[in-house]
This record gives sequence, structure tokens and C-alpha cells, in this order.
Amino acid sequence: AATVSELPSGSAEWEAAVAELKGKRLNAPDGEAMTGRWARECRVLRLEPAGVSGPLPDGSLAEAPLPSPATTRQPIPAGLPRLLFRKRRRR
Repeated sequence: AATVSELPSGSAEWEAAVAELKGKRLNAPDGEAMTGRWARECRVLRLEPAGVSGPLPDGSLAEAPLPSPATTRQPIPAGLPRLLFRKRRRR
């Protein structure tokens, strides 16, 4: 569980969060003006852990796939590698 808090624009926490976020926006159209636009138009939200979290699992939590004839692996035909990797003749 986590609590959500909105960081006030211009605060020290907001500046630190925006500095982290700005570095991850590689294709931003406005570059350096992005922080000003975020201050005017956007909300920066912080998720903070709430309470004590339980222990993490040690093993994988993935289930084994169900048996199906669609997932049966069969050998590939002998001529397939020659068809796929042959060199094409120049014309």
C-alpha cells in the first residue's frame, strides 16, 4: 500500500522530483522549458510506502502453461535451414 501526495510547485521536493523526471524525458518537445510548463500545467504526485510490507516471495510465482497440442514442439524439416539461409543469386 502507498499514500499519494501532491508536491507543491516550486518546493524543494518538487524540484528534486522534476530533476529526476526531466532526465527520463528524452523526446520532450520543449526541452529546458519543460519544467516551467510542468509548473504551470501539471501535477507532480509522489507515492510513499504506507505501513509495513510483508516478506517478498523467494521463488517464481509464474504458473506452468497448460498442456495443449498447440504448444507441442516438433522437429523442424531438414530442408528449412537451407531455404532460410541460402544466398540469393544476383541477376
